[in-house]
Amino acid sequence: MFTITTAMVAEGGDELRSRLDEINEWVKRLAAQKSEQLLVAQTPDCRDRQHLRNFYTIFIHCHLRRILCLVEVMQDTWNSEQLFPCSILGRIAMEGAATMVSINGNLQKYISAKDYDRAYFWIASHVLATKRTDVPPEFSDLKLKSINIMDAIRAAEKLVKGFEDGYDWLSEFLHPNSFGVFASFSEIVDVGDQRIVKFLDAQKVTKKAMANCLTGATLSIPVFLIEWEKAKQLGAAITSTDWAATDQLEKLFSKTAGNVL
Repeated sequence: MFTITTAMVAEGGDELRSRLDEINEWVKRLAAQKSEQLLVAQTPDCRDRQHLRNFYTIFIHCHLRRILCLVEVMQDTWNSEQLFPCSILGRIAMEGAATMVSINGNLQKYISAKDYDRAYFWIASHVLATKRTDVPPEFSDLKLKSINIMDAIRAAEKLVKGFEDGYDWLSEFLHPNSFGVFASFSEIVDVGDQRIVKFLDAQKVTKKAMANCLTGATLSIPVFLIEWEKAKQLGAAITSTDWAATDQLEKLFSKTAGNVL
């Protein structure tokens, strides 16, 4: 859990303690969602809605483990007053949470349209990175490609106001070409008529540095929790929706050649 060191008390006080208590509660909620395993068919069938749901369930649980892994190391760096790497990890966590928003948003669109083929292709080609070279023209927009993370960040902004501004600020501050490098690892000290630049092994514990450090956790975890609840509904909708695969999908993902699990 995130704790408060002596140096942090002097800078943050009760306000910081309250904020950390809230973040720690969010982390507990995330950790409580963990599942150790999922039973899947040895010979999956792309036409089987339960198989598609399993596909999706694997994705969201892997992303859950990823953000928990990031948060765990964020806690370690925070508690040891290594605020700069903690801020970097928070920015990465924001990207992961925003990616969930993007994935869920597209899946919701395909479920609403009862387009099973596109939903399956979306999950297989983007979520589990099954690259296809024989993609028909109607699926060309879903071919495996780099996701524009800013599109996902902007989608997350619609859920939590300030998400995009927080991400932009961290991106600017943490960039190796930015003023953040100079501000984090050096300080200017005037001694008499001399000015000395001291080099630091770690960012000093200040209110601003702590605020930067906690931005990622404060924004990424709530967004992920929102998307996690949405993912439960989407998973149920995959199996309950009256939709079906076409012959075209079976050609792309047959019971034998199309197995990715």
